[in-house]
Amino acid sequence: MECSFCGNEVKPTIHRREGNPPYEVGYYVLLTGNLHQRIIKDPSDESQNLEFYHVTDPQWIITCAECFRKKEVQDKLEEYFTYLPEETDMEDETGQKLVEK
Repeated sequence: MECSFCGNEVKPTIHRREGNPPYEVGYYVLLTGNLHQRIIKDPSDESQNLEFYHVTDPQWIITCAECFRKKEVQDKLEEYFTYLPEETDMEDETGQKLVEK
């Protein structure tokens, strides 16, 4: 695997029996992708709806420990993590409203 930001190969996290710290993080992973809004009836109370976003076209963002320390990388990861798309008038093949990324 390689870092999505610098392209360097990432190493696995190392855990030690002793030491301070007892581990060394090799990389961080974030799953993102296109989001589709889904609204279904709550199975436990059909008078209520449950709303959630379904991830399609998943993309793994791999960040090495060195890039993770950079403010601009942390800002970009925060954007990926907190992004909620605007609703559109588009629908998928089942008639569900789509949400654009």
